[in-house]
Amino acid sequence: MVQNLYSIVMELTAPSSSTLLTVDRTRKILNDFAYNFEWTPSDSLDIPSTNDFANAHLIVEHGLEHQAVITFLKRPYADLNYTQKKNLLGISYNNLLDWHIQVESEKILYVFNRCSPEKIAKSYPISRENLDNLRSGVFEAISGQRHHPNLPALDDALIETISFWKRNLYAEMEENISNQQFSALFNAIIFTRAVEDNYRRLYPQRYDEFSNSNTLFETFLKNNSNSLTIRESILKTLEDFGQTNIPEYLIDRSLLSAFDSLNTQTVKALLQDFYRIKSARPYEYDFSLISKHALSRIYEGYTSILRVEESDQLSLFPTLPTEQRNKAYGGIYYTPQFIARFFARYLREQMPPIEFQQLKTLEPAIGSGIFVRTLLEIQCDPMQGEVTTELIQSAFQNVFGLDVDPNACQAALLSLSLLHLVLTDQLPSQLSIETAESIQYYQDHPELKESFSAVITNPPFVALSDQTEAMRKRIAQFMGDDGRGRIDLSLAFIKIALEVLKPGGYGLFVLPHKFLFSKSDAKIRQLITQEAWIRCLVDLSAIPIFGQVDTYIVLLIFQKRFNVQPEPLATISHCQELVGRALQDVVEGREVESQFYSVFKVPQNAFNGEDWLIKPPSIARIQQKLETLPKLSEFMNIRVGVQTGNNKVFIVSKSHIPKGEEAIFIPYLSDREMEVYTTPQKVSQYLFYPYFEEKL
Repeated sequence: MVQNLYSIVMELTAPSSSTLLTVDRTRKILNDFAYNFEWTPSDSLDIPSTNDFANAHLIVEHGLEHQAVITFLKRPYADLNYTQKKNLLGISYNNLLDWHIQVESEKILYVFNRCSPEKIAKSYPISRENLDNLRSGVFEAISGQRHHPNLPALDDALIETISFWKRNLYAEMEENISNQQFSALFNAIIFTRAVEDNYRRLYPQRYDEFSNSNTLFETFLKNNSNSLTIRESILKTLEDFGQTNIPEYLIDRSLLSAFDSLNTQTVKALLQDFYRIKSARPYEYDFSLISKHALSRIYEGYTSILRVEESDQLSLFPTLPTEQRNKAYGGIYYTPQFIARFFARYLREQMPPIEFQQLKTLEPAIGSGIFVRTLLEIQCDPMQGEVTTELIQSAFQNVFGLDVDPNACQAALLSLSLLHLVLTDQLPSQLSIETAESIQYYQDHPELKESFSAVITNPPFVALSDQTEAMRKRIAQFMGDDGRGRIDLSLAFIKIALEVLKPGGYGLFVLPHKFLFSKSDAKIRQLITQEAWIRCLVDLSAIPIFGQVDTYIVLLIFQKRFNVQPEPLATISHCQELVGRALQDVVEGREVESQFYSVFKVPQNAFNGEDWLIKPPSIARIQQKLETLPKLSEFMNIRVGVQTGNNKVFIVSKSHIPKGEEAIFIPYLSDREMEVYTTPQKVSQYLFYPYFEEKL
């Protein structure tokens, strides 16, 4: 067995790539490597610019959360020159991955790429007798340690560039530019850069022949004397690369014309910043790589809305706008990529491959498109078998997205279009993404009922206090008897999902943790149990998924009931740490109980109670034992502390208690008057407390 594994490594690191005859052959060897060394492959990359020194590149994930690029080198990493190393590490950096693992014939290096110069975290020898350092567990231990980057991640770098130019162009153009026009500009620049880089990836020799002088930046420079505008430069560059029939949602000429008057030096600096990465030298943007895996995550931060802070203070210069989130649209936060991959891979494991590839999917709050894009990446993954152009086109046509924010829709359209371009070298003939409020759209289109196999979303969490009056009325009317109290907007998306799913279809939701126990959510919980089975519930409330934002979440997957017996068990996971590994175990059906997380199964009747706070078996056993014992209240009177909000009003001396109202004043025991194992016989003050047995 060791001999066979060693021969795989030798074939992948052979100085001559003649042994890797075909794409299918290479894919088989890479899959064999991943399987035997316990990696989960998510994509193989064809990077012609590295063919002189590398045989293959494989994107792998370990526990969903930790990803890396593994490159199989023809010669030692130490022998590569500066440009070759930069190009090599740029692969992982542009894929939003911090790690690049270099496999040589006699050594493996784990390289952390967000340092300049790069940081070789570990280097291990490999040999015929010792291949253990190639296993994924070694990477888990290394990546779990603290590493101190001095370069920003790719998404932060690009968002910082976009934000900088939004603010500065807004000020330069005296605040006469709308956010829709900004989106049109940046979408056009990103699309054009992706076309350039994709052409270079597919046709490296032809690209070198002529395109260095035909890039968007060079086109603008050499036509500067002809006063070519940025709009005209974009269109001419696309024409030079064979893209003439472009949908208006990608290049909106009328919106771009707003920037025709931009200063030449401004345009030059703007375009240059979409080639180099000022804050992460020596890396450069490669939008053919970004477009395949990273773009939707970048757009999670791109869809924020601009406004200008008003001030009475006079200023010699125009005010730069700041970015803010519209609470009526819901929280616009980064959805971690590993959650999107978890949902997509969970679906893949629940059905035959052909059914998974033909899923008809709705995303009713599509935002940047991270969920459907990740789903499409896995549906069209060549590592999982034969994927044809027809299958890819069919998968894209089966996606339908809605969002109330037009800029989010534009971002999703661009993101999916570029993914299609990278996968097929063609733009999609059609993408079904609509700018619309989801409740209203569904009510206007009754034909959507029971027409989807999956609904996948991180719905906007919009509390009653942040809803407009019109929104409140629409939600209340739509929810009817299935809502009560202070109805969060996210509940309406669950009801939509239950109605549009076919029997057997899946709903996959990111929800606030309060959904499990809130009384105002009780009706919709009951509706889910009536019409669907709970297939998976992951409690991530102990983990700051959205960074510093105080939003605690759960992942809920339900399946609309259909005629099958027996009822499926529900998988429950409570996670304190190692979220990626926990989700991996959920996907693979393993039951685990550790100090970091638990994964266990329960019957459907576990959700018949007032709340869905399902305890792990170890805690449930302790709770059952405690419930057999007498309660402390049987032996003594128990009172808890009271927060009045205004002590001077509600805490009074005994002499100030109104006659006849003694029953609603209780003895007030302050901290200083407390004694050990006893209470004082007298107190000097009383507390207004109009409750008896906790009832007002």
